[in-house]
Amino acid sequence: MGNKEEAQMHFERGMSLYSRNRYSEAVTEFSEAIRLYPDGAGVYCNRGTAYGQLGRYSEAIADFEKALQLDPSNDDCIHNIAITKRARGW
Repeated sequence: MGNKEEAQMHFERGMSLYSRNRYSEAVTEFSEAIRLYPDGAGVYCNRGTAYGQLGRYSEAIADFEKALQLDPSNDDCIHNIAITKRARGW
């Protein structure tokens, strides 16, 4: 199994954990996916969302911004930055 395929497996685990409100565990899986394949914008965006659910807003925004560097047209991340800044009172 190559890095990209293994990263996809961790991404899918992260999504499953996120859907069950297990945000900390989801962050761990998303982080492993990023370690294996750091060029996937979607993983950063999803990890950022999980960080936001944990109240880790600075980390969430950093991940959303990284996702936008990799994919400037990612409307979900643009939207998530605004929501996170509003939740944080920025």
